[in-house]
Amino acid sequence: MSKLLSNVTTDSVGDWQSIPPGIHTLWAGGTFGGGSVSFDWSPDDGTIAIPLTDENGVVSLSSNDSREVSLPACKLRASLAGSTGPSLSAGAAPVYG
Repeated sequence: MSKLLSNVTTDSVGDWQSIPPGIHTLWAGGTFGGGSVSFDWSPDDGTIAIPLTDENGVVSLSSNDSREVSLPACKLRASLAGSTGPSLSAGAAPVYG
């Protein structure tokens, strides 16, 4: 599992983490303070940042939740925006068959 945000208490942009190819569960949990967590992926070392989308549009979590997405080998990061007084973490975990 990759921790993309760890116990953040302000709007934050996490560091890029290397993700292997496959299906991953993206999750966020804690106190959101009215904010939302979104995810970016990069096909290189983070020079190009692409908002992560699925069949429902941009992947964004605004409450304790998770989404499964298929990813290539890439870099991944999470961002928290629009929050007041948050305390949350977010991450990615591979789904094994």
